[in-house]
Amino acid sequence: MQTTAAERIHLRASFEAKQTIEQAAALSGVSVSAFVLEHAYQAARKAILEQQQIRLCREDWAALEQALDNPPPPLKQCVI
Repeated sequence: MQTTAAERIHLRASFEAKQTIEQAAALSGVSVSAFVLEHAYQAARKAILEQQQIRLCREDWAALEQALDNPPPPLKQCVI
């Protein structure tokens, strides 16, 4: 994660959420900003990675390998 802060993020939180985050940050020995940024950043990276990965069961993986190893012949192109 980039260590030089240049951008701002504004958010509103319920009293309970704010108190909980402040307590967790204090227990972690970091500022609220550092705590929120680190956890939001890690959650964002995880969300992006999950959307970029394809997970297949063994049967679907075998079917994909079969299709890649034995592609159908190209379609006949029509010339107009």
